[in-house]
Amino acid sequence: MTEDQTGDNPAAAGYSAEIEYNQHVATKLTRRSYAGVARFFEGLDLVEPGIVQHHRSRPDPGVNAGQYEVHGWSVLGRKPSEFPEAS
Repeated sequence: MTEDQTGDNPAAAGYSAEIEYNQHVATKLTRRSYAGVARFFEGLDLVEPGIVQHHRSRPDPGVNAGQYEVHGWSVLGRKPSEFPEAS
């Protein structure tokens, strides 16, 4: 899970919850902006809808995902067929 604390996401008020969460788990939550998430997918083809907040990725029919914000990003990328193989 990735989170935003940089202002790209108006729901960034969960920062104190992140601190509390990280005190109790072995795998820490790392908050990232849109750009911070996008850098992991450079060189890959993004699958629609691209990089979006979780609830906007594949909303249920009738759900107006534009009415609220969440902190966290969903993205799926695939390796292009011409992607150079690692040596």
